[in-house]
Amino acid sequence: MRRWPFLIRFSTVLAILSALFAGLFRLGVFARFGMPFFQIVGLPMQIGVIGLGISVFVRIFRRRPDSWIRNVPNVVMLVVPIFTLLGALDIRYGFGGMPTETPSGHAAKSYSVGVESGQCVAVYNRTERILQPRSFCEEYQRHFNTAFAGFWLAFSSPLLWLSWLIVGRDIAPIEVEQSRQRRFDAVFGAINAPSYRWLAIRFAVIVYFAFAGYRGLSHAAIAIPLWAIVIAGGWGAVATRFWIAQSYTRKNRTEPWLKPSWFLNPFQSKQPFQFFHMAAISFITSSAIALFRKMGAGGGFSVDSLPVEAFFGAFGLGTLLGIYWTINVYRARFESAPDPAN
Repeated sequence: MRRWPFLIRFSTVLAILSALFAGLFRLGVFARFGMPFFQIVGLPMQIGVIGLGISVFVRIFRRRPDSWIRNVPNVVMLVVPIFTLLGALDIRYGFGGMPTETPSGHAAKSYSVGVESGQCVAVYNRTERILQPRSFCEEYQRHFNTAFAGFWLAFSSPLLWLSWLIVGRDIAPIEVEQSRQRRFDAVFGAINAPSYRWLAIRFAVIVYFAFAGYRGLSHAAIAIPLWAIVIAGGWGAVATRFWIAQSYTRKNRTEPWLKPSWFLNPFQSKQPFQFFHMAAISFITSSAIALFRKMGAGGGFSVDSLPVEAFFGAFGLGTLLGIYWTINVYRARFESAPDPAN
């Protein structure tokens, strides 16, 4: 898979994630977290799909494939129609939960459900407001999440096919690919150099998660036991130390081991700690703001029963611990990134 062009690798991962989220949403996972949490995870999903779609169609107009079949592997030809069908079924299931008329008997032209002041409220045609039990909100969120995942799956799977059609023939022998990689590194090496623009991007991501934390990660009254918080932090630390760190300890690695830096590109596959450092701080910031906001609003909670925000904060804290745990173990190998001013 490392020899595949970036477009194929990205579209493959996106299609697999699409199927994973479609399955989770169908089972009702995240439905209790409500719309705020979905908006946080949904925006990056939409950006990924839209970005891939633009990239694919730009390449179609730039270089059309010679054949619509020859470059596509059999497994992709089989999986894409299945994924597209599953996406269509999820869309139908999601919209199947939408009402056709209001409780007063009028045609339902618009419909939304949300939690207001701790109560589940259904709004029909923007004027007719009906109080509903909390389970009603969860069921609505389940249908909404499923429909969204269906759109994501139905759109991303054909993009996988198109990616193979356009650049599938670019999968060359290892020698040619290595030569091409060297040219790629020469051209894009400057992009990954330390720069204040990466500081701005990291800051923007953290501000986005801080705003999400201020709005609240979930309107649902979900209590997380302390043992689950501890497991989240421990899993984040262990997974980072023994799984993410494998990218640095591969035998064929030639790139330097760089410590997390605010001035480096956080989206480098060869320097995964840059991304996870940014993600961990974003999670911690979002969770801390959400918890302080709840305490300021009188939302008390005990150590034995913590709000859902604490779960994500613990995972981010564990990830940060795992990064510096690894750096401490391999302190002779990790080096600081150069100053962007130099």
